[in-house]
Amino acid sequence: MHIRRLTFILLILGFTRTVLAAPPDACKLLTLGDVQAMLGNGFAPAPGGMASDYSACTYKRGSGEVAGIIVLKGTPTAADALKERAKILGSKATPVTGLGEGAFRVAFGNIAGVWFGKGAWQANAEIKGSSAPEVAQVQKLAGIVLSRLP
Repeated sequence: MHIRRLTFILLILGFTRTVLAAPPDACKLLTLGDVQAMLGNGFAPAPGGMASDYSACTYKRGSGEVAGIIVLKGTPTAADALKERAKILGSKATPVTGLGEGAFRVAFGNIAGVWFGKGAWQANAEIKGSSAPEVAQVQKLAGIVLSRLP
């Protein structure tokens, strides 16, 4: 009887720890070095943020160019959350491969973004430029982040 009760308590504790896990630090997933290697020098960290359910990191160059990442908890998984996001965006969401199940890209004028994920974490990598950024560059940044997601 005690073994079953102990097993139940351990399962609950493990589940609670998983559900309440803080998001990974977005600035460790996408570093200033990563951004400058891909987009050139001149970027500097800009205020991001972290809360219990998301982590954000942004790098800015001059008055217009921005590269950033936000990491969110997927519900119940990243793939489920991504499929729901893509459904809401409709034809604006174009599927991409190699960045996890349900990954897609979007482009609006001078902003290109990729939504992707792994396990419980979904993420959005974006580049905002003075002109339309290369979606391929955003996908490469997303690949770097994906490789570092837990």
